[in-house]
Amino acid sequence: MQVKLSVGALAPHITEQLDNFGLMVDGADHYQHHLNAVTRLLLNNYLTPSQAEKIRGKIIKQVFANMQAKGE
Repeated sequence: MQVKLSVGALAPHITEQLDNFGLMVDGADHYQHHLNAVTRLLLNNYLTPSQAEKIRGKIIKQVFANMQAKGE
């Protein structure tokens, strides 16, 4: 199964996206908070798009490393 997560100002919460795949991640609010912070920094020109992409990639990598099937 291939899981793809959307990030950005209009993207749904990580929990909502993972629910569609029957998955969950502990600390989803923590990761979502960091993704939202990156978006705010990008929109206020504190980060370049390439910097934001690199940081988001690191956060998503952590999400994938900690996700598990619901009910486990």
